[in-house]
Amino acid sequence: MVQGVNDEKILAKLRVLGYSEFLALKLYENFGGMAVTVAEAQRKRIRRCIRVNTLRTEANSLRRSLEAKGFSLETIDGIPEGFVVKSEPKTPALGSTHEYLFGHYYIQSMVSMVVAKVLDPKPGETVLDLSAGVGGKTTHISQLMKNQGTVVAIEPKRERVFSLRSNISRMGVVNALVLQMDGRSAQNLTMKFDRVLLDAPCSGTGLVSKFPGLKNRLKKDDLDVLTSLQETLLDTAVRLVKAGGVIVYSTCSVIREEGEDIILRELEKGRSKPENLDQDSIVAARNPALPGTLRFHTHTHDTEGFFICKLRKI
Repeated sequence: MVQGVNDEKILAKLRVLGYSEFLALKLYENFGGMAVTVAEAQRKRIRRCIRVNTLRTEANSLRRSLEAKGFSLETIDGIPEGFVVKSEPKTPALGSTHEYLFGHYYIQSMVSMVVAKVLDPKPGETVLDLSAGVGGKTTHISQLMKNQGTVVAIEPKRERVFSLRSNISRMGVVNALVLQMDGRSAQNLTMKFDRVLLDAPCSGTGLVSKFPGLKNRLKKDDLDVLTSLQETLLDTAVRLVKAGGVIVYSTCSVIREEGEDIILRELEKGRSKPENLDQDSIVAARNPALPGTLRFHTHTHDTEGFFICKLRKI
């Protein structure tokens, strides 16, 4: 509930910035007096990044090739396979260079790369990507596994499965199996996994800088459906991982209902515990509200809004 004049001023500014009444209230609930700062930051274009595909090339070689074409690249602290694209030529476009078409890199945000780094898959393991989308994180997982072991990538939408398979092929991934199915049905699989990634379907409220139309699309019923789905998928992920195995849960959302609240309900079940996060690239994003979790925000990290949690099954 809005209590005072100052609160109403914040909501009025959010409405002027194009946010629906429901999402304006959610931003206010989550950020209080910082809500306008969060919203204004999402009006800016965030930095573009690429992930070097070390299955096909190496970072210095790719950097030389792209800089010879007029691109300017900068390394990302803690992610040796990642580059920020500081500037680009008018042609070729980043998604149409020969290097891109031959699978030497993937256009991917820094925080999206962090998700697979937090999962930390090892060569020879069995890994489940429970909501694979078009394969950005799937191919990164295979890359970190050096194409050794098995990655099972699940995606329910047929049009995304086509893109997923295409990216797997383009990036030279040979250890991934694609299943077109609803992730909630994955509990019927007979195998257990060393690690499970659940980059869950969500409101996308951390992606407003990319997709401004998200400002006025979310409704209460939508959020209720999404949080129910997220909780069910996380339950599936925990069931499918081996005892002692790792689960990483992530959403491109700034709303705690899709992040901290989901994890707190999981922890109450006593099946898993937060895992320490100590990689150099993510120290600044540690979430003081909940150990074992990260919060990235556009206004503080110059990337999409993201929630990431690492759990270990007891």
